[in-house]
Amino acid sequence: SLASVKLSHPAGTACEYCNANYDLLGLVIEAASGQPYADYVQDHILTPLEMGHTYASRDIARKNGLAMGHRYWFARPIAAPDLPIVQRSLPSGQLISTTEDMARYLSAHLNEGRYGDTQVLSGSGIEALHRGAVEYRKMGVSAGRYAMGWFDGEIGGRRVVWHSGAMPDFGAFMALFPEQRMGLVLLFNACQWWYNPVLLEAGMGAAAVLAGEQYAPTPYFAALPLMLRGQLLIPMLQMAEVAATLGLLRRGGPAPGRSAGGDLKVGRHLLLPLIPNLVAALMLRSVLGKRGRYLKLYMPDYWWLATISGSFALVWSFLRTGLVVGARKKVPAKSTGRPGSRQE
Repeated sequence: SLASVKLSHPAGTACEYCNANYDLLGLVIEAASGQPYADYVQDHILTPLEMGHTYASRDIARKNGLAMGHRYWFARPIAAPDLPIVQRSLPSGQLISTTEDMARYLSAHLNEGRYGDTQVLSGSGIEALHRGAVEYRKMGVSAGRYAMGWFDGEIGGRRVVWHSGAMPDFGAFMALFPEQRMGLVLLFNACQWWYNPVLLEAGMGAAAVLAGEQYAPTPYFAALPLMLRGQLLIPMLQMAEVAATLGLLRRGGPAPGRSAGGDLKVGRHLLLPLIPNLVAALMLRSVLGKRGRYLKLYMPDYWWLATISGSFALVWSFLRTGLVVGARKKVPAKSTGRPGSRQE
């Protein structure tokens, strides 16, 4: 599947975050070890670190007390018990764990790959994992330097190695302060694509507190729920526009004019309402394109809104135009009333 994919930059010169890289790495591990990826991780990481409540299978995790995951619908968390999670993307995420187990995992990172009497990775291997290789910029903002699955940055002058991740219904954040030998992990049982910055800021805020720093949340925290609920204005505005159009038609529709002002009035009634409808119809492109399945899983509220409102806008644009043009033709043109004209 990746045979025709070309590198966007020479290796080691830039970072573009992509889960497919880790899924490919999982296949490399399977080919090199002769084991399924889940079995390899169990034998070489989970069992040595005594992570007895960490699972690669949701079915097994459910039998052992898996928390209920939630997806946000217009800023409200809704239980999502049966999401179609693809198992083959396990190397890039989806391991299920507890804070206690993840504390053991972080302890190994802070102790040169050792947990108790068990060495799961050499000290030089841990250092290579944490060492940033190239700056990573997200939406034009620096997020530190990208290492091997970790971001290498600073908080309050202290080096912090961190990573966050999100599933449609769960999220996580890990941070390490290698010099201070401190770390933390946060696990969330509610998520959505728009909430990734919120989870990240919550994690970085907690890390800042651990480092003894003051941390003030950005306005994004307060604005995001309002923005997500604001999506509901789209169908409401559509219904208001339909009601306004029906009212116009009941009054006989826009009268045909023989003056510039009359033509302007007709254009206002006929063309201007097409603009927001066509904009709403463009929302269909996002859900019908290559990322449609991703949006349905990670942004269900937007997916359904775009599908319903976009489809309605597309149909209504043609229907409304036909109704308004038909009503306009039925209304006789009024005389301009210029001097010298006759009315019969």
